[in-house]
Amino acid sequence: MVTFHGTIAGANVTITATGVQCLNAMLTNDSSPMAPTESDQLRFTGVTVEAPAGCTVPSTLTSKTLKGEIYGDSAVGSRFYERLAPAEEGTTLLTIPIEGCALEGSYPLKGVLYSRATLSTGVESESQEFVSDEETSKFGGLTLAGNAAFVTRSFIVQLVGTGTFQVH
Repeated sequence: MVTFHGTIAGANVTITATGVQCLNAMLTNDSSPMAPTESDQLRFTGVTVEAPAGCTVPSTLTSKTLKGEIYGDSAVGSRFYERLAPAEEGTTLLTIPIEGCALEGSYPLKGVLYSRATLSTGVESESQEFVSDEETSKFGGLTLAGNAAFVTRSFIVQLVGTGTFQVH
């Protein structure tokens, strides 16, 4: 589940998606063994508005093309992160159209979406959980309709086959 939190025209907005699909995901390791990159679009499904009451959104939203990186950050010890940003720098991650209430309109979610890995660097595993929260969203400068926003989500990346994750 993914939840978008923000403010539009002074109103607190909370939008939830019960599912996320990766469309055309590609993970490559061309730049160095320490910096795999990915490109993809995300499709959010089961999308509903929790607040404000009466507002609606389409049940499916698709992000712009995103470029991602997985990297370690020595400034925070043994953590590593996934960074998803618009493939075209400075553009919108996702546009959220709202209908049926005073906030009717289309609103851009901009910035960079960071997710923190729950396992430390150097730990081998066939799966890895990543978490996004208010802290990682501030790090990425997320905004909704020009106002500070944050995303909460948790997802598990599972390797298929015999390999393991390990970031040094």
